[in-house]
Order: sequence, then C-alpha cells, then structure tokens
Amino acid sequence: MVDTKPEEQSVERAISRARGAITDGRVENWAFKHKQLASLFSALQRLGPAMSASVETDAKHDTFDRSTRELYCCLETIIEIDQALPKRFEPVLPRKWSQKSVGLDVREKHQGLGVIAIVPTWNHPFSSWIVPLATAIADGNATIILFSESLYPTMGGLLTTLSQTMDQEAYQFLAYPNGFKAGDSKLDVAAVIESDWVLQKTIKRGATFSTRRSMLRPNAIIIDQTIMPSRWSANDKDMSRGARDVLRQVVDAIVQASAHSSSSANPSSSAPTFVLVHENIAEGFFQAIQGANAGTRHFKRIQEDVMEHRELLEGASPGELDFLPVFSVSSFDYALDFVQDEVPAGVATYVFSNASFGEYAFKALSSIPYVFVNQLPERFLVMGPYIDREAFALKSRRTFFPQGQAVVKDDHHNVQLEISRLALKPLKQVPGHRIDFFGGSFLFTAGLTLSTIVGALGYGAFITGTKLYGRYGPMGIGRF
Repeated sequence: MVDTKPEEQSVERAISRARGAITDGRVENWAFKHKQLASLFSALQRLGPAMSASVETDAKHDTFDRSTRELYCCLETIIEIDQALPKRFEPVLPRKWSQKSVGLDVREKHQGLGVIAIVPTWNHPFSSWIVPLATAIADGNATIILFSESLYPTMGGLLTTLSQTMDQEAYQFLAYPNGFKAGDSKLDVAAVIESDWVLQKTIKRGATFSTRRSMLRPNAIIIDQTIMPSRWSANDKDMSRGARDVLRQVVDAIVQASAHSSSSANPSSSAPTFVLVHENIAEGFFQAIQGANAGTRHFKRIQEDVMEHRELLEGASPGELDFLPVFSVSSFDYALDFVQDEVPAGVATYVFSNASFGEYAFKALSSIPYVFVNQLPERFLVMGPYIDREAFALKSRRTFFPQGQAVVKDDHHNVQLEISRLALKPLKQVPGHRIDFFGGSFLFTAGLTLSTIVGALGYGAFITGTKLYGRYGPMGIGRF
C-alpha cells in the first residue's frame, strides 16, 4: 500500500494491517515468497532505470552512473535470494495436529519475527531497502518501508507499481515526515533498520531492535611498501618499470573505485575517504598519480603528519571532501594503529600489501567490519554493507514435537552408562586433502622407524669397527 499522507494512514495502522498477513500465515508460504520476489524483481527491472535517473538528477549526481550499478547489484541479490528458497513444496504441519497427521518424526521450522520497519537512505537509494525487503520476504516477515519526504517522490512511480503487484498488507510503502525515527516510536515493531545505521541484532522482548554505529564514517586506503616487487629496495633512487607499473595499477584502482562510489550528494557509505601510503614509496605513488586520469575526484598530497589532521578525517565521511587526501606514514603498523584507534571506525578499510601483511591487517583492524586486501570490489563499493544480506536475516526458530511422545526421558539411572558410551567420531581424512601436516601420525611412525633403522646401522658399524681395530690395529679400519 502507498500513502503520501502519513497523518491519514498512520504507521500504527500499517503495522496492524501487516500483522493480519502474519496471522493468516501467507507470509510463510513458499509459493507466496517466490511470487513476491518475482513481483519485486519485475518492477525493478522495468522501472528501476528511470528511477535511477531521477535519483541522479535530484541529487545532482556526477556523470558516472552509480545508481544504475546499485540497481543492477540489487537485482542480482534478489536472484540469489530466490534461488536459495526451496523449489519443491512439502506440506506444512497444521496448527491443530492429530496423531495421524503428525506421524512419528520431529519437525523443525524457521519462522519470521513479525513486522519489520525499513528506513531507506539517500546514500544507498536502492540497496538500503531492496536488500532488507527481499531478505524479509524470504524470512517470512511482513515489512513497512518508510521513505523520507525527500526520497519518496523520486521513487513514487516505482512504489505505486509495487503496491499494485505485491501483497498490499504484507508489504507497505509509506512516506514519513523528515525527522521521524522509527526506532524512537512506541510501536510494537519486530525490527527497525534505520537509515545510515548498521543493524544490531539485540532483541528486547521480541519487540524492537536498537541501532549502532553510523555507516557514514571515514574509510581508509593503506598502501604498504610490501606491495612492491620482491627485488625492489627502499634504497633504490629510481624505480624499475615493474615497480612503477604496480603503483600505477593501485592508483587506477583507486580512481575507478572513487568513480563507482563517490559523489558530493549521495556517496556510498563504503567510498574511500583518505589514503595512507608508506613513506618509502610515497614519491613513486605521487608520480603515478600525475600520470593517471583522476577524473572529478582528485588526490591532494598533505605534507604534514596525519595526526595533525585527525579532526579533519574524523568528520570526513564519504562525500564530505571534494578531494582524496594522501598522507605518507612511517610504517605499516603506524597506519593500522591510526585507522584502528585515532579515527571513528568506518565500514571498510582497503589494504594494498603483501598477502601475509594483509592477513596481519585482518587481525589488527578488529573494529572495522570489512577489510579488503589488494582489491576494491565494485559490488561492495556500490552497495556498502548492504552487500551482506545475512545481516538483515531476522527469523526465529520453532521446533515441533510429535503428539504423544515424551519430551524428557525417565531413565536417569542410566546416565552414567550413557556417558561412558559417548564417543567422538574419528577424523577421516581423504588422501591429498589432510588438514594436518602430512597426516601427523604418518610422520610420527615414519620418524620412529627411520630413527630405529639409522640407530641400528650406526650401532652395527661401531661394533664392526671396534673388532677390526682390535684385530688389525689402525690399518684394520681401512679394511672396513
């Protein structure tokens, strides 16, 4: 259902209507889920490109078509969610069971939490509501999507179509006044996914979800000297052609990433905001910048220490600066400590280094949700944290016990006997795919055998040499 006047169609009434879809059980039906995903996919595929153009026009977006790429990624996500749903439908246990209908087996079923409120954001005009909505459909949750008064008109045509093709009670699209916070309302909402916030799965009496950490935080790019070829040395005054090519590839990747994710109006929450480069390769990096086409988002070299610009970077959320500040740092650890401790934790950090240093960065950057090594993935740059649809999986679990069967056993006097019978299954490893070093037991057996053989041979040689020495003197050793 679409409503442009929230004072006439209140959120409370929308939630009451959504509960009706949960009560009659249709949101749990597999065929219903497939049909709703198909309706969502069809409307987005037909009308989405026009809505994307409207988003870019309203936001005065750069010429690069980021919104259309985001729409494409959302369509891919819907396909993935639909394919994960079962295609063969099995009869669901009735609400009132009889011994004949239940049988002797135990059934377990996942069920949605209830009604979910989703608040889209300008920074991700498509993925911020399409991904949570598609996930809610798959999980069996009724959903209310609350668009801001500024974003709703842009999506109006698409939302009108969705209200006609999708279930009008289970999935409702509303406009709400600017400043409204679904999380602050005294409504019995099963979960709230707020604009520009990462979902925190902390249920309070099954009613509301709280939110944490704004997604619009600074995202760093760290470039370490270990990215260079193995033969390169920091003492080399002139970089080899291979070393220059490596830095040029890094610069080109950053430029392309900025084009995918950055704009002054609605940048992606995963867009890079500043660069930390090791001082030993800083000059070569800036030479590579001069030879690259930086497009509309250019680099700016900052000569001072990065600590002196901490306040600037703390507020440098994606899109805040019209340039990408670049700082040289003394070491890889210095860069990691700065990102981890000195600025608010962003959505992602992009590390360019040797693979082993990348693994070290994974462990060091514990407060960063996403750490990428030697890559700037397009899909993540476009969708940000909405790439992880499992983060919005909101479902409970219900177990069905057959009627007439005891849940708790009475033979407690045999517990000690039962404990003695418990056993772990032995590890069976397929040859060529062993998880320990050459099998472990094989090495132990082989080492023990070899040490026995070598010891026996050594002892035999010693006894023989002693006998020859006693019989023939020093010349007897030569006979041996």
